[in-house]
Amino acid sequence: MEFGDDPRKYSTSTEFEGGGTVKERYVLLFHLAFAFCLAIAAPQFAGAQTVDKKIAETMSTESYDVARVIQLKDSFGEVFVEGWDQPSIEISIVKSTRKKYAPKDQAEARAQLDRIKVTMTKESADKLLVTTNFPSRNLFTRPFRAKTNLKLVYKIKAPRNTVLDIDHDMGVVNVIGIAAQTRITNGIGAISLSLPASEDYYIDASSKLGEVKSDFDAKSNRPYLLGAKAVNKAGGEAHRLYLRVGIGEIEIKKSAPPSTGT
Repeated sequence: MEFGDDPRKYSTSTEFEGGGTVKERYVLLFHLAFAFCLAIAAPQFAGAQTVDKKIAETMSTESYDVARVIQLKDSFGEVFVEGWDQPSIEISIVKSTRKKYAPKDQAEARAQLDRIKVTMTKESADKLLVTTNFPSRNLFTRPFRAKTNLKLVYKIKAPRNTVLDIDHDMGVVNVIGIAAQTRITNGIGAISLSLPASEDYYIDASSKLGEVKSDFDAKSNRPYLLGAKAVNKAGGEAHRLYLRVGIGEIEIKKSAPPSTGT
């Protein structure tokens, strides 16, 4: 550029006769292209939704006073156990994907959910076994084997004196209103119990990496560097609680007496 020349002659933001610089026109083209892509993709995702499968089964026992045992093996996700005044056990299990699928992909997603088997077996007159089986680890089923795209919810209603034996892989286990021998292990997640305050409990609870909280008279300490343990060695007819978490929290709360109605 020589002295006296017009600097706009050398500008990179060249103006056109119709108005606007090169930069402005590129920005406009980008927005138009982006809008076009959205218009094409919108119909594909407009109908996207999660895919779910529901398994429901009710198992009844003849006598309310008969000892009952519910065993969960390899459960995953969320487990809710609620004590009630009915002489039966009601179990509802919902399998669903966390990811959303367009209509054209939902059949394949449902087929993959079907590969995850939750079976209920009445092993004896008073024992019910609920087993969760995942497909073998391969390229086709790997997303579900890793469980990152899977949501499992177990909802259980059982008599208040039901014995619980739960081996949980990962997630949350909630128990409300059950006063009986209880054994729960959880690899990663949380265990929460809300128990009748009028009953006595022998508490043996520990977490390798996490907190242990109890409303009952349980002695707490930290035998692990980052974990905790609570023990209450009640005698007599106390209900034994054996609770273990690898990574996560254990909470034992006192619940109000159940409403009897009028």
